[in-house]
Amino acid sequence: MLVILAAPIQSRKRFAQVVVPVLALTVLSLCLPPAQAAPSNEGGYHPAVPTDMVSRIPFDGHKRKYVVHLPPSYDGRTSMPLVVCLHGGGGDIGFAQRMFGMSEKADKEGFIVAYPNGSGRLGSHVLTWNAEECCGYAEAKRIDDVGFVRNFIQHLRTDYNVDNKRVYLVGFSNGAMMAYRLASELANEIAAVAVVSGSMNGKEKVPSRSLPVLIIHGLEDKHVPVEGGGGKLAKWGFDVHAKPLDYAVDFWVNANGCEPQPRVERHGAVESKVYSGATDDSEVMVYTIDGYAHSWPGGKRAWLLADRPCPQLSATDKCWEFFQKHSRKL
Repeated sequence: MLVILAAPIQSRKRFAQVVVPVLALTVLSLCLPPAQAAPSNEGGYHPAVPTDMVSRIPFDGHKRKYVVHLPPSYDGRTSMPLVVCLHGGGGDIGFAQRMFGMSEKADKEGFIVAYPNGSGRLGSHVLTWNAEECCGYAEAKRIDDVGFVRNFIQHLRTDYNVDNKRVYLVGFSNGAMMAYRLASELANEIAAVAVVSGSMNGKEKVPSRSLPVLIIHGLEDKHVPVEGGGGKLAKWGFDVHAKPLDYAVDFWVNANGCEPQPRVERHGAVESKVYSGATDDSEVMVYTIDGYAHSWPGGKRAWLLADRPCPQLSATDKCWEFFQKHSRKL
């Protein structure tokens, strides 16, 4: 049973702006599976089987939970790539684990996966990232998520044998918005970034160096519409100022110095555009999908009533294929 205690509401409008978003995201988060507990990494544990290491990291007066997935091939002696996965708004670690399927991919390909939690007023539920114009608690409280992720990556480099040339970021929805922000502010820390169903807001800084970017977006997305605007998030009371998909593409094509004319291919509902020509091979790759909305293509639904994923494209496979092509010069 869910019991809500609230101070008197002064107006229906205020009620809709404050309570409805929390209720909506609470229902969503309660439908998501929790992250499974596992041993900590104290003592330099090296698995012979897939292992999830659960811990907390202190930052800015709070301790945030995270999970590190180690593939069977991790022995602590040979460095491995690291993929940091950022869950969507209202989700958590379990949301990203189930939806992305990145741990299973890591077991086959041999890389480390890390799932950090965002922050929220309800403890471990209804978590968001501060992408500046979205979302929820993290934005309202101006949580320093850029500082957190920078510190988190450094923490993982200390605890695990991470290949410093091959640290990658991937996010969905609000997590994708955060990934865009991190790409512009932490370009010297990461080798490439992938965003699924995310948007930029126009406040992002020009990155200190060019950075390969993979973008995947369903053309029927009503939460983060390709034409920009608040979408369904605005109806829930969030103050979202999402730029169109074309804005994000143009931003990174220009930042990377790519040729403006892409190579275009189409297979069924999926269209791909590859912008290349940058002096350091920092390409921009864009997949758009007709007839599909706010989901992780080839993955699982975030919850029972979520938009169905496109079966013609695996975002997980495309992310790893893209990451494999790019490493950071030290």
